Amino acid sequence: MGSNPTLSANSTPEPAQGRDGYRLRIGSYRVIFDEDATTILAIYIGRRATTAYKRS
Repeated sequence: MGSNPTLSANSTPEPAQGRDGYRLRIGSYRVIFDEDATTILAIYIGRRATTAYKRS
């Protein structure tokens, strides 16, 4: 596998538009996740070049 992507200083979770949860950029990947008091649930992990925000 390639190099490990890391969080940078400007990798701040932002509210996802058009859905519940948040989005976070890590290297060339986008993570869409939701959280509550005890759990963080990754809803989608994909390359930024894909349609990460399209619902199936």
